[in-house]
Amino acid sequence: MARKGKAVVSGLDIGTSGMVTAVPGVERALDLPVGIGRCPSLGIRKGLVVDHEAAARSIRRAVDAAAEAAGVRIDTVCAGFSGYGINVIRRRADITLRRTIMPGDINHLLNLARRVELPAGRQVLHVVPVDFILDGVPGIKNPLGKPAVHLGVAACVLTVDSRLVGQLLLALKCAGVRVAELCLNSLAAGEAVLKGVEKELGVALVDLGGGTTGVTLFCDGGFWDQEVLPVGGEHITSDLAIGLRVSLAMAGEIKHRAGLSAGPEKVKLPGQQPVAAHEIAEIIQLRVQEILDIVKQTILRLSAGRTLTAGVVLTGGGVLLEGLPEMASRVLDMPVRVGVPDCPPPWNSPDLAASWGLAAYARRLRFSVPCGAAGAADSEPERKSVFRK
Repeated sequence: MARKGKAVVSGLDIGTSGMVTAVPGVERALDLPVGIGRCPSLGIRKGLVVDHEAAARSIRRAVDAAAEAAGVRIDTVCAGFSGYGINVIRRRADITLRRTIMPGDINHLLNLARRVELPAGRQVLHVVPVDFILDGVPGIKNPLGKPAVHLGVAACVLTVDSRLVGQLLLALKCAGVRVAELCLNSLAAGEAVLKGVEKELGVALVDLGGGTTGVTLFCDGGFWDQEVLPVGGEHITSDLAIGLRVSLAMAGEIKHRAGLSAGPEKVKLPGQQPVAAHEIAEIIQLRVQEILDIVKQTILRLSAGRTLTAGVVLTGGGVLLEGLPEMASRVLDMPVRVGVPDCPPPWNSPDLAASWGLAAYARRLRFSVPCGAAGAADSEPERKSVFRK
């Protein structure tokens, strides 16, 4: 396809089931995207690239579709990373100023925090500030412009397996797409669907994807911890395919048609007798129960005794399964709501949360694009943090 028009850095959500490219607006951080491109994912398993050539073809299709819809050229993206295998290291860094705090001071502080000794084969993906300390006083959300002698930060350093990042970057390179930044999908989704008060009170963001389920905790206004579970909507589809003896494609259609509701009607299957809807619902419920039980235990472990007063926000394509939010509320025994981007249809869908957040991230980097993967060696130029409290 010929690539014409203005070059725009865009967000690219690389999921197990599908890829979504979102072209950001230009007026505010979460302005309405001016173009969306979707396509099924090839070469992706559990959120990771297993066949870079197949993945590259899917990436190219999603990028070209978004570029055509928006009438722009997309050469560079902020690409989402599933977060599988992420480790969180808590760090503290301090600097002495004796003057007013400038943006460069915060960037310098965060780059000091990122200087951690890592085992071979791991690299830094993000440095997320949790709390700023101004002259010994913690709890400062935005220290910019304030006079200070000493400025400190408590931060979470997110590290990842370099091989996983390398496979993703190779697929993007094969697709002819440059990388402005790699971004943890859960942080991007949180930008799109979480409210500030929820982050302050404590909230668990549960991203129900095709091959994985991400559990990310936010407390005291910022990121706290996260884990990616190797279970998702594709496991439900597989259970239905086996139980009903149908293809995976047909099982996917049945899953979304039947949902978790056990109605009296029967569902027609190709070449078979109709099956009662409650029998289909039972198959779905067993797997959803298992996934939610694992999510509940993960939230308890990651929270480490912290109270999540705002409860749970569900997002991702798995939330579209009819009856899932209600079942999640019962199993998790917490307040539950569905998180969608704050915008009019058709953009306000939970399966667009990550791509929406990545588009906002891309917009912030539009005029300052450091190409390459996040988190290489300490010798690289100082990096700016997009995800601040």
